[in-house]
Formats: sequence, structure tokens, C-alpha cells
Amino acid sequence: IEKIEIKSRSKREIDGLAVIDQGDSISIEIEVTIDAAVNEAVFMLSIVDSAMNGIITFPFINTDGFDETFGAGSHKLLVDLGSIDLNIGQYSFLFSCVEKKTEIVLLRHQGLKPFHVHAASMHRSNAKVIRSAKVTRLTNW
Repeated sequence: IEKIEIKSRSKREIDGLAVIDQGDSISIEIEVTIDAAVNEAVFMLSIVDSAMNGIITFPFINTDGFDETFGAGSHKLLVDLGSIDLNIGQYSFLFSCVEKKTEIVLLRHQGLKPFHVHAASMHRSNAKVIRSAKVTRLTNW
């Protein structure tokens, strides 16, 4: 991996650590080179917490919904991760490259591009993913 960069409307740097707002949509720019011996590989990107527990995994798919495969050479990619509904805390990325036919893991790089999620208020939960739900009252009290 030559480069991994977070792209976000709210992204800022504090003491060298990327900070994004809870619920903001983000994308990741990645540059990766695959060895000439690899014919067909698939990529996955995971967000992990500070204990390296997987929180969300994003298999790279094409516009048809199937695995996007990559051959030997250099690849520059922009990956849309959508809304990041993570609770306040520190996270990082784990990048995996797997040979499609044999399912051999060719690369597993964790702790990439640590970032912090900021929120205006802390939701009292030990859950890592926070997603607000709209409620409609069906009865009056």
C-alpha cells in the first residue's frame, strides 16, 4: 500500500490524527501495487476499533454488485464508504488482499490511517455503531 487517505466534508487533523464527525459520509483514496505473480485478487477494507476488533467490512464490488477483481500492477482507487455511524472513539483501517481462486490471503495490513470519530453528544451505549431511528407516536399519553 503506497497511500491511504480519508476524504470527508468534516475531516480535520488534530495532533496529526484525522477527526471526522459522526454520521459524515466518507470515501477512501487508496494506492496499492500487486505483484506480477498474482492473476486475480479481491480487496476488502475494514474499520477496526482500538483493540483491532472488526467493526465494519467493505468488500470491493463493481457496479453490478460482484467482486471487483484486480490483476498485477498499480491501482489507484476511490472507495465510497457512505455514512460512518460510529460511536465516539478511535478507529483505523485494515486492508486485505486475497487471491480469488485459492483464497490465500496475500496481504493483511492493520492499523492504517488511525482516525477519531467526534460527535456533539455521546450516546449511552457500548455499541460501536450508532444510527438514529425516527419514531412516530401511535398513541397519546
